Amino acid sequence: MDILPFTVAARVGDCRSPRKGLDPGRGCATYAAMKYALPIFLLALAACEPSPSVSEEPGGLDKLTPDTCGAADYESLVGSNIAAVTLPSSLNDRVIGPGDIVTQEYSPGRINFRVDENGVILSVTCG
Repeated sequence: MDILPFTVAARVGDCRSPRKGLDPGRGCATYAAMKYALPIFLLALAACEPSPSVSEEPGGLDKLTPDTCGAADYESLVGSNIAAVTLPSSLNDRVIGPGDIVTQEYSPGRINFRVDENGVILSVTCG
């Protein structure tokens, strides 16, 4: 059995115009196997590529987005009760409690205050 690539290429011609004494099916099958072996190998190799590490820290996405609403100015309120905080009336904000239904549109100038069931501010983000 020939295992060199150039003999496989020679057999391609054999399977298209068989000569006496050669098995045309064997050459064609070898060519087909070689034709698909490299792409399958490359896909398998790509699957072994390590995925980028994902940060397990809370607020990972918020660290990637710019502070377009001035949320950093209100970070000191985290841990305070929202009822005890006085916010400017001109502030574009919303308070999001557990289980609240919120719209999914992103407003870069709006500040979101996420609170727990007791009204304690958990996070301050833009959006």
